[in-house]
Amino acid sequence: MTAVILPPCRACGWRPDSGEFWREPIFATDKEDVQEKYSLVVALERIPESERRPGLRHVADRWPGALREAELVSPEEMQARRRAAYDLVAGASREGGGPPREAVVLWHELHRLLHDQRALRAGGEAAHEDVNLDRLIALDRSRARREGQSPRWPAPDHLRALTGAKVRPRQAYLWLAARAGLTLAALHSKLFLRVGRWDLRPEDPAWSRDPSVSG
Repeated sequence: MTAVILPPCRACGWRPDSGEFWREPIFATDKEDVQEKYSLVVALERIPESERRPGLRHVADRWPGALREAELVSPEEMQARRRAAYDLVAGASREGGGPPREAVVLWHELHRLLHDQRALRAGGEAAHEDVNLDRLIALDRSRARREGQSPRWPAPDHLRALTGAKVRPRQAYLWLAARAGLTLAALHSKLFLRVGRWDLRPEDPAWSRDPSVSG
């Protein structure tokens, strides 16, 4: 995997360390969560559509973005991801294990980022982009202290420089790509096993399109 070269923060020289992201451990709660998710999604594929609507609503609420994954990824691949979820070892790092395992850990982090954004919207977003971004970070810091965990989002200035100030699903994808050392196309390829029209948008930062961009 060729890591994208992220531009450093002009003010302080900071940039996310993709190696740090992939070295982070998988906790037992992470393993339980992804096992539950993939078991439920695979099970829902086997029952009539009229009977699975409540389950689909639960999946959409619990794991934002999971229905898009199930829609775009083949049933065979979802089965492979379910097996990879059950093969995870608590305490092991995120890296390694092949495409299904990478997809499992990347989706797990993306669900949490999208859930953070949803929580911000549920609380009533302010009109100004910078205010929303600051509130997103503040909510994340509060959650991290409450749960005794590390923050999921960087400092506001860093996030603004990497993804722009608008709090939207695209921002979550961009921040995950930056943390994992990937272009957006590479991230989408790992998440969906395909390329598509969602890979490039004119407003996306240069680093997310071209791995050779360094600033």
